[in-house]
Amino acid sequence: FRSPVPNLFVALRDLVICVIVEEFGFYYGHRLSHHPLLYKRFHKWHHEWTSTVSIVALYNHPVEHVWVNLLPAVVGPMITGCHYSITLLWLLIANFSILNSHCGYHLPLMPSPEAHDYHHFKFNNNFGTLGFLDRFHKAD
Repeated sequence: FRSPVPNLFVALRDLVICVIVEEFGFYYGHRLSHHPLLYKRFHKWHHEWTSTVSIVALYNHPVEHVWVNLLPAVVGPMITGCHYSITLLWLLIANFSILNSHCGYHLPLMPSPEAHDYHHFKFNNNFGTLGFLDRFHKAD
């Protein structure tokens, strides 16, 4: 708490690293949770809701919540060693993002939740947050 708040360049660098780390961790964790051996035991809880509402964002089996939601979000700050204030900002952004992707509304100036809505409808595509890994793996 005594270290100075980083300058804008360092803060943005750390946030970008957090976004990238979270995208990879969430994408592969989420995609793995759709494997038949894991889906019935863990991820099916989340997909009981075929239409998205924000509370569903965190409606998960506890094991899945740790490996798909928490770990990808906290590994970035651990890797960067970013300042406490940047970690808090990142976690706020990550939580807002997951709530937005499950809200069912395309809010002004926010990414559209339509891809994730479609994921809840079809179950076998649009696993990521940003979509570039979905495009890379042809899962969009």
